[in-house]
Amino acid sequence: MSTGFNPYYQGSSGITAKISGGRLIDSPTIGDLTAGASYYFDGTDDKVQVADADALSIIEQGTDGSWAVEVFFRADDGAASSDRLVSKGTAEYSFGLADCSIDGSTITYPTAMDNSSYADQWMHLMLVCDDNTGLIEQFINGVSQGTTDCTATNVTGSADLRFGLETDDSGDFNGEIGRVRLFNDALTDDEVRILYNGGAVPQDRQDELVGEWLSSGVTATVWADSSGGGYDG
Repeated sequence: MSTGFNPYYQGSSGITAKISGGRLIDSPTIGDLTAGASYYFDGTDDKVQVADADALSIIEQGTDGSWAVEVFFRADDGAASSDRLVSKGTAEYSFGLADCSIDGSTITYPTAMDNSSYADQWMHLMLVCDDNTGLIEQFINGVSQGTTDCTATNVTGSADLRFGLETDDSGDFNGEIGRVRLFNDALTDDEVRILYNGGAVPQDRQDELVGEWLSSGVTATVWADSSGGGYDG
């Protein structure tokens, strides 16, 4: 896949790009990575792929069916609602700009992000499912957008995990992804804000962190998993 680069920093006010746009490079340097690196997906079959593992089935492995997904991304103008950010197949879970698919059912987000209001800027998306309430809560840049129903639990599958493309090769994402985290438990509002502001996963949440793909793990050949699970892409 093509490898893109776009430096950014995170301060008390959230995520800010240091430059506008990005440039394609073949092999990020150490200097690039310390500034903050990302993968660029050109909308034509680009993907990062992680081999299937039981732990990645977060809706099965979660505490009482609770889970959370974090994605830090920049969508090009014109990105479509069908574009996929993170997917393990629509029969298991698949997260896009305007909706997600859980256990084969499409769930529309309270706030769609497939329009010009969210294009060409770095955005922080967090989806948190609490099985106690049967609801998915959507957060954009640390702010709750509301909830939608989701009662699916114990959802399993054997598809590989992909970033930027659906497992059936549809939903080609056009833009950049700089961070993905998967949790097998729901996070609190305060924990979501910690992650949005660039904080590390709290120590008492390390056991629920399934996979962590950070800008510091971006290289031209592999996206290293920082969680310790070994799920490199």
